[in-house]
Amino acid sequence: AAEALGAIGLESNIPILRQSLISDPAVEVRETCELALRRIEEHSKRTSSESSASPFLSVDPALPSSHNASVDQL
Repeated sequence: AAEALGAIGLESNIPILRQSLISDPAVEVRETCELALRRIEEHSKRTSSESSASPFLSVDPALPSSHNASVDQL
């Protein structure tokens, strides 16, 4: 559910994600909440023209890396 809330990208989802980040006993859930919160933050930073420029219809829950590496380096 946290992944879906992040993919939706609504700022109104932030309080429940923060609460789960703090209180959920499962590490996996807390990590997913953290990714979802970052996704919402990045989504809110983008302008509407940037977010609609993607030709892909899917939403990756992980944020893109700012580190550039070749395949050999990976």
